[in-house]
Amino acid sequence: MQTFQLSASPGHLIRRLHQFSTSLWSSIVSDQITSPQFGILNFLADHPECDQTTLGSAVFLDRASTTEIVGRMTKRGLICRVKDPKDLRRWKLTLTELGYRTYTELAPLSLIQNNCLVEALTADNRLQFLSFLQEILHVDPQLRVTSQIRGDHNDSS
Repeated sequence: MQTFQLSASPGHLIRRLHQFSTSLWSSIVSDQITSPQFGILNFLADHPECDQTTLGSAVFLDRASTTEIVGRMTKRGLICRVKDPKDLRRWKLTLTELGYRTYTELAPLSLIQNNCLVEALTADNRLQFLSFLQEILHVDPQLRVTSQIRGDHNDSS
């Protein structure tokens, strides 16, 4: 049997890219706030009083992960979570002062991390790379800002 060429395997290369991205994140942005947590801060900065289900969908986290991460962020004082008085089954989420301050401190560092991630690419190749990622993930190319992305990430259509 011929060996599998990992250097030609999209899955293997994506895993390595994820490792690289995670390493850059913790060294440049934060070793206290994870990238998914930053995604939550970013979304809530644009959408105060968002319900937890909408938040999870917007940042592409499943329900259990969203609940766990939001719970941890609430305990750390980054998010305020209250029952929706109109529907007690729903949680309304807002950033606390600490959450907003954390977001504003990390946002510029996140941009630096993203630039470091793709610094080996030309400007045209960066746009093409993002376009390919969005195409693979079925993201509307008109929605380039994370906080504007909507949809069910489990949709396999």
